[in-house]
Amino acid sequence: MSKIDVHVFSGVSAADPGGTGRLIRTMVSQAEQEATSNLQFHFKAYENIPLKQAIKKFHFRDAAREVCMRYAPNLLSAHPYQAQLLKADNVIMLHPQTLGYYWCTSFLSRRKKPLWMYVLDASFFCIRSYNHIPGENGACLRCLGRDNAPAKKMGCPNFPLPQKGSTQFLAALRKAAQSGHVRFLTQCESYNSLLKQHFGSSAQVHQTGLWVDFEDLAEAVDKKRLSPSSSQTVVFHASPLDPKGIRWALQLAEACPGLTFLFPFEKCHLDSLNTGSPPANARFEDMSWETGLRKAVEDSLLTLNPSLWSSPIEGALVKSIAHAPATAAVDEPTAYSASIPDTVLLKLPADAVQAGQILKDRVATNRLPQHVDIQEWIHDFISVNLPIYGNILRQIRAGGG
Repeated sequence: MSKIDVHVFSGVSAADPGGTGRLIRTMVSQAEQEATSNLQFHFKAYENIPLKQAIKKFHFRDAAREVCMRYAPNLLSAHPYQAQLLKADNVIMLHPQTLGYYWCTSFLSRRKKPLWMYVLDASFFCIRSYNHIPGENGACLRCLGRDNAPAKKMGCPNFPLPQKGSTQFLAALRKAAQSGHVRFLTQCESYNSLLKQHFGSSAQVHQTGLWVDFEDLAEAVDKKRLSPSSSQTVVFHASPLDPKGIRWALQLAEACPGLTFLFPFEKCHLDSLNTGSPPANARFEDMSWETGLRKAVEDSLLTLNPSLWSSPIEGALVKSIAHAPATAAVDEPTAYSASIPDTVLLKLPADAVQAGQILKDRVATNRLPQHVDIQEWIHDFISVNLPIYGNILRQIRAGGG
């Protein structure tokens, strides 16, 4: 088998502690064991700074770059590997919203060969990236299958960077996807469906899965206690963000005063969310997976991963299923969690009061997910998702056919 070059161009670096950084490190590690390809990563060489902010802070070089990116991106080699990426046969784009929308739009028009895009979130139709509106208890699909006029009407911000150019990029991406110029690599079936709904049935969508730092999944689930936990603590295993369900989790805690809810961050993180005073049974303690969260999850009654957006595979959810006695999520039909069997994951309704009633009943009658089903699911997850780089390489070799 001939050796091929694979170029991955990312707006997020390998050092990033989030999911994208972990994915990159995983791909690099697996590629070192793969003799039939040469994997090269290229990272953005500058930070996106809004034009007004750059001028206000006298960052004139950044201001000049932003002007060029908006009005003459072809004249600016904003990325040192731009020429190489335009000519290379196999290029994968990661996280376009941090690469910069103006540059990505220009790159799509200038690159003549097909481009792969590994889909990390909902940014292919939602400028928020996490398609969720604060105050709502589910995913927002207002812009799915159309332009982002609803986002403009609602004043949706670009996330994670306050930049312009999203309208032009999404229009260019739609055109490129419908012509087959951009081909998508996805994590799960729910995203296959979302991409087809947005770009049409002709969109080239290829599922490759996701694998990050899951090295101890099998060991964890095989050692998990077989008897129900006697704990009365529910652990919130997510970031303090609206799309991750923090507001919903606080409402659930209020509906379940007989249970303790542990949030692994300081209470001050709630200040910007305007959630009001948390219920008395909510406990806040700053901890990471390595400094106490893992043990808290393992010792919990239940671990909560209540994402309210169309989340693909979330590392925290998979870790919770492997390590916690039982795990629950919000029943969101467009999320990856919807595909997980009910015997493995407790799916609670979007109404937090109803969810509280169901949770209390399940706890009282000992009807939480059972170990044997969880164990089988984790081993299946590993077999499908572990060879992530091999899965991607296979699709590239097939040429998207």
